[in-house]
Amino acid sequence: VGFDTPTDDPRFFEGIDVRPGHVAAGLPAPRTGLVAFASDALRSQHAVLLTGPSGVGKSTVMWSTAFAMRDVLWYEVTRLERGDEDDLWRLIAALKPTPSSPIGLVVDSVGNKDPGAWDALRDRLPADGSVMLLGSIRTEDLSVLATVANAVIVECKMDKAVARELFEGLQLQGRTSLQVWDDAYRESNGLTME
Repeated sequence: VGFDTPTDDPRFFEGIDVRPGHVAAGLPAPRTGLVAFASDALRSQHAVLLTGPSGVGKSTVMWSTAFAMRDVLWYEVTRLERGDEDDLWRLIAALKPTPSSPIGLVVDSVGNKDPGAWDALRDRLPADGSVMLLGSIRTEDLSVLATVANAVIVECKMDKAVARELFEGLQLQGRTSLQVWDDAYRESNGLTME
């Protein structure tokens, strides 16, 4: 995963999927509490699932967490089907991760992938922290994972600070007709994309 190339996307506040370049450009509203919690959990438990409804900012927190942990060599797993985990473990073995030079796998939308493959990856994580697993999943998809109890679950929610920053970004771009951020926060129903 490359955070070296910022993506200054004028469509960012339209509710697009957050990517590493958006985080590198500083576009997302900071979610410092969630990012700090997820980072600490990864370092101690090695597997974290960010959960919440669609549009709450799970991908933002996921990529922001990876960005905050740039001492980890992150790889994005875009396809995850049963059997893929063997190829991933071959790659990891070739990279020879250590606790002082760890590898991280980022899996966005785990519920849209093969849950058995996530479970197989989680089951094979070494206990020494040399490999970390970070994923996002909708709350309603958690039940399909057998290893959900073996990962730290971080619930992503909208808060007033994030709502205010999103509103100000939209306002600067002339993309909201609302006059005050409190109105936007109430109308968002706790989601960032709406």
